[in-house]
Amino acid sequence: MFTGHKLGESVVALAVQPANLSMATADSAGFIKVWDLSAFTGSPLSDSREAAALIRQTAVWRAHKAVVTSVQWVSNKHGEFVLTSSLDHQVAMWSASGALLGL
Repeated sequence: MFTGHKLGESVVALAVQPANLSMATADSAGFIKVWDLSAFTGSPLSDSREAAALIRQTAVWRAHKAVVTSVQWVSNKHGEFVLTSSLDHQVAMWSASGALLGL
């Protein structure tokens, strides 16, 4: 479902997986959302319904208690990871599905 971030919250950072198959977005409330981009062809989208058919949310989690300041996507032989930092003074490493791997 293409729901975006909550009304009143701003997307403050994003990172695209190196193969361009997924994207992580971070918002001002501390949430991370992961999106599947594999069906997106790069052609312009006419409206949000078209986007919903091509860009699918696959995970969402509360990463921090304050605004996220940075998000990075790391792909390596061990898997897909999302690194985040925040104004809550923490840096965290997550699986691409939202499991906390370390602070």
